Amino acid sequence: MTDVDVTPSDERDSRTNASDAGGGRMDTTGLVCSILGVVTCGLWLLSIPGLVLSLVAMKRHPSGKAKAGVVLGAIGVAEFILTVPFLIGLLLPSLATAERAALVEKNANQMSQIHKAMLEMANSGSGGYLPVPGRIDKVKDPGLPHHVDPWGTPYRVDPGPAGKAAPVVKSDGPDRVPDTEDDLRHPPE
Repeated sequence: MTDVDVTPSDERDSRTNASDAGGGRMDTTGLVCSILGVVTCGLWLLSIPGLVLSLVAMKRHPSGKAKAGVVLGAIGVAEFILTVPFLIGLLLPSLATAERAALVEKNANQMSQIHKAMLEMANSGSGGYLPVPGRIDKVKDPGLPHHVDPWGTPYRVDPGPAGKAAPVVKSDGPDRVPDTEDDLRHPPE
């Protein structure tokens, strides 16, 4: 006959529970959270709890899983610290482009309103007028809805191709210099 070490099932269960109480579940949970934190490029919602759980499990019951959880949790936190500035650096140019597009759109709307107001004033029977060519001024042209473009430069009025009856509203654009490529006008050419 062979000698077989038969352990009663009650003893096996008590040993399993004892190892879990010593940090078995906590170190496994910490390891899993840390792995997920590393895989998700340092998602701090997983890396930091994984690191903390693994550190607590190391204090209670040092094991390989707890050590691996600490290392991977630290790597996940480092990934997060390095990834956030990288993402910000990638997104800032997009933000600047979107802001410029929004200012150009705002400018186009304001020039359209100015042009419409000038034509309404010219066609009204109550002494309507068209501003003389040059810069629009609050004092000289109080009836116009806008006087300054989004970049802080006063709008300009130039005679259109049909003369004074069809004025053109112009903006110096983002560079604030007249007659350059970025100038905007209404109505468009």
